[in-house]
Order: sequence, then structure tokens, then C-alpha cells
Amino acid sequence: MGSPEPADGLFTLGDEISATYAQDVDCALLQANLDNLELFDLTTNQVIANYDIVCQYGKVQFILQQPELYDNHLVQATYRDIQTLAGNIAEDVIWTFRVVTSPVDWLSTEQLI
Repeated sequence: MGSPEPADGLFTLGDEISATYAQDVDCALLQANLDNLELFDLTTNQVIANYDIVCQYGKVQFILQQPELYDNHLVQATYRDIQTLAGNIAEDVIWTFRVVTSPVDWLSTEQLI
């Protein structure tokens, strides 16, 4: 099974959306069939299409284009039927996280008066 990131449930600038597997992934096979990967915006109920995929060794990563478009949205990443170079099929990895791209501006109570 793959270990997903962001593990803390929050995607902030500088984080990555990825799954890391114990064995090297068959990246050529994965790139030929990207239907096994999906980012879904649970806030708008739409599939996210503006991303790139990086596959290297045992890691498959989504590179989200314009993450600010999804600020404060709940997103679900899905990795299905990921095959390793040894021919093994990994368990599906599905997890949800919130995208946070805007810095929080904390105001003191004195600033509110």
C-alpha cells in the first residue's frame, strides 16, 4: 500500500500530493494509463484536470497547477491499480485533504475595536 501525502490532512504551499510505495512503480505503464489517478474537488463535486504527474521509483506525485483556485476546498486524491515493476498491484490509496494557500492573518482583539 502507498503512504499518502499530505499526511496531516492539509495541503499548503510547499507540500506535495503523493503516494510512496515500498516497491518501484512501473512509471511507463502508469503514464500510458492515467485513468488510474484522480483528483476530485469535493467542495464543487468536480474532477480536477489541471495537474501534472511525476512518477519516479516508488513515488507518484500530483503537481497541482494553480492551487490557489482550490483554496479552502476539500480534495480527494485516488490512486487505483498502481502496478510495480515486479508486476504487483498495490492496494488503492484514497485520501482527503484541505487545500490551504492563503496565509491566515490573525488579528488581536485590540485590532477589532
